[in-house]
Amino acid sequence: MANPIRLTEFLRYVLPHAPGVPDVLAEQYIRMAAIEFCERTKCWRKICHTHLDRKNTVALVAPNYAAIHQIEYASFASESVPKTPLTPTQYSDMGNTERGGQMSEDLRKIRATMPRYLGGEILNCDVPSDADWHENVANLHDAGEGVPKYITQVNPNTVTVFPLSPGYLEVSLFLKPRMGQSLIAGTEDDPIVDEYNMMPDFLLTQWGEPIACGALSKILTLPQKQWTDPKMASYYLSKFERACDSHFAQGIKGQQRAPIRSGFSFL
Repeated sequence: MANPIRLTEFLRYVLPHAPGVPDVLAEQYIRMAAIEFCERTKCWRKICHTHLDRKNTVALVAPNYAAIHQIEYASFASESVPKTPLTPTQYSDMGNTERGGQMSEDLRKIRATMPRYLGGEILNCDVPSDADWHENVANLHDAGEGVPKYITQVNPNTVTVFPLSPGYLEVSLFLKPRMGQSLIAGTEDDPIVDEYNMMPDFLLTQWGEPIACGALSKILTLPQKQWTDPKMASYYLSKFERACDSHFAQGIKGQQRAPIRSGFSFL
């Protein structure tokens, strides 16, 4: 099981090569590089087993500091339903998909309030609050109940099925660090922290240097800074690109060297 670590752990790979760069700026580019590395290599896989019912219509499948990059595989099972693969789809397409294009006016209104996602980020800006999303999920499930056929992303790190039926959900996911900011109370030495400034420890122990190279390739191109160095930025970019290319198949196959399978991406 991966343990979360702060992005400050990566700074020792970056700061010596960009003298004068502020820690906050370095952490920003480290996170961006880690996101790109995870998207391209699919190195961060998580398999989740959870239970869904009328009170728990949304499953938390990733930590707060992570976002779903791709649903590789999902299945549903219950006492009355054998293990059945689910088809990933966009949240706001579920009602339309389920009914072959024929939707009631009530269902259209419900669908209109649902957020659409692109790589973990919201596409439409006019969406309800987090508290309202769960109510809308329940309303959408009320519009159609039965054996689940579809799985979809609700928030950057949550999923649900449609139609809803009590049972067990198994999901294989590719994750990535989450963009944005969420400030929470910290310690006396560090009273305010960003809970999204976290990553699983294996990204540091296994791929800390490539991710640092990706960060440096952007940091050193910032214009008119004391650390600006386009030549070295190009050097670090080439190292980052080679690392992404070489680790792609390894991230897909894993230690078992299993055959590569396609999945549904939210890109």
